[in-house]
Amino acid sequence: MRREFVKGTALFLATVIAASAITGISSKAAAKTKLKTKSIVLEKGEKKTIKFISKKKNAKYSFTVKKKAIASVTAKGVVKGLKVGKTTITVYEKEKKKSKKKKVGTVQVKVIAKDLPSKTDVPATDVPSSTPQVTETPVPTTAPTSEPPSATRTPKPTETPFKDITPGQTLRPAAETSAPKTWIDNDTDTPGDFDKKQDGVTYGEVQSITYYSYVSEAKRKAKVILPPSYDANKEYPVAYLLHGIGGDEGEWMGGAPDKIIGNMIAKGTAKEMIMVLPHQVVSLPGEQVPTNPMDPRRFPMFDRIVDELKTSLMPFIETNYSVKPGRDNRAVCGLSMGGREAINVGIKLIDDFAYMGAFEPAIGVLPYNVEAGLFTKETLTIPEQYRPISMFMIVKGENDTVVNECPKEYSDALKANGVNHFYYVWPGGHDFSVWKNGLYNFARRIFQNN
Repeated sequence: MRREFVKGTALFLATVIAASAITGISSKAAAKTKLKTKSIVLEKGEKKTIKFISKKKNAKYSFTVKKKAIASVTAKGVVKGLKVGKTTITVYEKEKKKSKKKKVGTVQVKVIAKDLPSKTDVPATDVPSSTPQVTETPVPTTAPTSEPPSATRTPKPTETPFKDITPGQTLRPAAETSAPKTWIDNDTDTPGDFDKKQDGVTYGEVQSITYYSYVSEAKRKAKVILPPSYDANKEYPVAYLLHGIGGDEGEWMGGAPDKIIGNMIAKGTAKEMIMVLPHQVVSLPGEQVPTNPMDPRRFPMFDRIVDELKTSLMPFIETNYSVKPGRDNRAVCGLSMGGREAINVGIKLIDDFAYMGAFEPAIGVLPYNVEAGLFTKETLTIPEQYRPISMFMIVKGENDTVVNECPKEYSDALKANGVNHFYYVWPGGHDFSVWKNGLYNFARRIFQNN
């Protein structure tokens, strides 16, 4: 068994890429015919059809393309990508022969290169064959009202309904400044029964929740795992667990986090904590989510988890659960693509998270042939003042042939930039045998210095 250990901590500074410009429908047309399709991304040579929400039976519709070299459109609204670039299609409606045609709206079109990354360039699906595939959050067809829909789950008779959050709601400030962090030890082994249900151990309730997203402008799903004997009169730290490229908010349940942390709490090797499992594929209003998990157009949707957490999910959790405030009481970790985003979240929200764990983090933290990268080797560093008060872990699978050497490359870049961190290699492939070990070792070390 090969292990490498670098004692210390790490977080970084960066920016999340968010794309998609959407042009609105005129107020006069919106009262009648509306466009369901507001933006289209397609490969060169690919075809997609512009869709309507409400379409008059006897009206005729026409389409004009601003840049005809980029895309073409038929009389039935079928758009074809001709050349890499961006253009706009304007949609008109004419109800009668002698009436003037009216503008319904515009569709933003982006044509990308057809050559997608190969399996050697991007991570393969993280979901084991026994795990259900992701079901994407539906794209809303109308803009939200001033009051967001109520966040819901099926409450018990004794429970109080969840409270909505308001736009721009901020997190509660911590009572004290962040404390210095120290690692417990260098050990990365796990007990033989660490992930199994054990006699005499109480496990926390697993809840499925729905909350309102100010990024997607729609309801989104997440799971919450409460600590055993959760007490609303007691405050708890929170750990956010991020899934892989082909998963959803339920993927982590295949790794038994409720059993792992429940057993650790019972043995006194982990602090009581609330765990939150978000759905990371964050689409913008009107944006279509590609069904192929490996489509590079999905990757920026994962990167938006930074804004999703800050504007919507974190305030919701803090409003509806008994949570300790401050960065010392927040951790983020993830598997594969979730590991990449754990790095991204920790970097962008450095003031909000003190702990970050990346278990076999996927490609894209550094530049490669498809993406510009969240960082470069030179910028994969952190401000000096955050180093003693943060903890950062990277885990590599010894037999991982999916993300290959990405975890080591990230660790090497941090080391070259003088950033101390905890890095080790664990036997196993790109699967839960490594991810569960990573979660166990991450949970052993977070919230211990609070």
